[in-house]
Amino acid sequence: MAIANEPNIEAMEEAFSEQFEQEGFMNDSAGDYFIKEDGCLYFKEYDKKTGELQEVKLANFRPMPLREIVLDDGQEKQRFFEIEAQVRGVQPLPLVKIPAREFSSLKWLHDSWGMKAIIEPGNYMKERMRHAIQIFGEDIPEQQVFTHLGWRKVNGEWIYLHSGGSIGGNAEVELEKQELHRYKLPAEAINVKETMQTSLDILKLSDAKRMFPLLAMVGLAPLCEAAKKGKGSEPDFVLYVVGRSGSLKSSTVALMMNHFGSFKDTNSLPSSFQDTPAGVEKKGFTTKDSILVVDDYYPAKDKNEKARMDKLAGMLQAYYGDRKGRTRQNSDMSDKVSYPPRGLAVATGEDIPGGSLSRLARFVLVEFEGESVNTELLTDLQRRAEDMANNFVGYINWLAPKMDALPQIINEKYNKYLKAAQKDSQHGRVTSSVAWLTIGLKMFTEYAKEIGAIDEDQQIELLAEGWKAFIANASTQQDEMKGNNPTNMFLDAVREMFGTSTIRTNDISGGDAEGHGDLIGKHDKDYFYLHPKTIYNKVCEFYRIQGTRFPLNEQQLYKHLDHEGHIFTKLNNKGQTQRTHLKKIEGKASRYLFLKRTSVEETEE
Repeated sequence: MAIANEPNIEAMEEAFSEQFEQEGFMNDSAGDYFIKEDGCLYFKEYDKKTGELQEVKLANFRPMPLREIVLDDGQEKQRFFEIEAQVRGVQPLPLVKIPAREFSSLKWLHDSWGMKAIIEPGNYMKERMRHAIQIFGEDIPEQQVFTHLGWRKVNGEWIYLHSGGSIGGNAEVELEKQELHRYKLPAEAINVKETMQTSLDILKLSDAKRMFPLLAMVGLAPLCEAAKKGKGSEPDFVLYVVGRSGSLKSSTVALMMNHFGSFKDTNSLPSSFQDTPAGVEKKGFTTKDSILVVDDYYPAKDKNEKARMDKLAGMLQAYYGDRKGRTRQNSDMSDKVSYPPRGLAVATGEDIPGGSLSRLARFVLVEFEGESVNTELLTDLQRRAEDMANNFVGYINWLAPKMDALPQIINEKYNKYLKAAQKDSQHGRVTSSVAWLTIGLKMFTEYAKEIGAIDEDQQIELLAEGWKAFIANASTQQDEMKGNNPTNMFLDAVREMFGTSTIRTNDISGGDAEGHGDLIGKHDKDYFYLHPKTIYNKVCEFYRIQGTRFPLNEQQLYKHLDHEGHIFTKLNNKGQTQRTHLKKIEGKASRYLFLKRTSVEETEE
């Protein structure tokens, strides 16, 4: 029975042979090895009995080493060999890419080419085969292939890598993750003075507090290389865009990402909260001097799904906050290679993942509320999205000759902006993010000014508006952090449980009870004397019902309450701090937590 569209095998084999003849791969001999008319591989050796030189068949195929590849991720290099073959001079075998460390064993040969590739039996024939391939490939070209995005200095020239090659130089780039192939930039920037308006129009999409941080991140991302050299570390925060479903937060972020390639919609974003921590870590390492978006943290109903997303959120905060890869060990207890982040991160979500005060400070919150996005302008900018990649290429070309001087410039600007942003009431990481975002906005608008897209007065106006937005976000961030402080969480829970008649305390003098509900202790005019385990379990249950985990264990909570002055403590005879105490009430001694009434009764201003 004939098969429809059956390929013409003879024509394919003839084309294959012609291709290799044209490309110079049809060498019939190399060293002691040669190809005979039957297309098989032979070698010459002296017969031990007769002493005469004889031809010995080695294999039924011609090995054709094509290229030696050095994969360079900026941290380590891995060598590979690309090899093709031809069986009996007519049948092509597919290209294989073999790690150098696996080459000598020849195990790859049958894994890749199956039963068709036959090595003759005999002593040392496999070793002969290994030697033959190397002899045939002695003069093949060596190609450096980069496996990451961002800046590299090659032959004294700064080039910027993207999935399609490089801006400057002529680099080859291969990215392991398919999702990162969208980070592809045009070969050159054209008419940037005109197209720059598309990038600046992003600022008109919504409120300044939302849009200025996003544009500033575009300007900041390619400064990571210089920031690490100048300040010792890249920016140590994650821009977290939060808003309910339908607020167009992810669509807005996807629009911004078109500066780095082609991201037509939210489905094209490179990562999500469905990814594994290891997957996000490797992408964060690969997206050097660029932005990795981790999309769609949502309030999952399933506790296992929520725990998984919370774990990833915690990893993301620590990963970009500490700028370190995870530490892992080999079976011999030596350290495995770690993959620190080398760019910036933007995450989106419908809610803010919980965590400690320090963890929350690693987020820079950008809140999308209500109908906050101009949908007509959004649609228009999506049509003009290619302008953004064009503008970014122009920005990279502008930065490239400055790269050696940038570390000192960025360090000076960071210290200047940090000093201006610092307030006693704000967390250090929060003001640090204000300084970094200001640097990104300053450099991007400086480029826009130099190409004539804006004048100096317009730049000053943009910087002033951006600074105001960054400071406003920092203040909101500080308020959010106060709300997530575990001590405040505890006190808020106690107040609410008293207010909703969930718990009560009895007056030690026989007066009126405080609250209703379950008895958790006693009180007088100065203190609530609370049964420690009872109140701790009540608070944990309070947050568990809300789908939140209280972040501290019992002893950690008491230590926090102590440090912030909410409980009575004293030193025991060993000089140790005692945070719970025995007290006899109504003739019975029990251990209590002495919580100050003023801490519970204080009201929000």
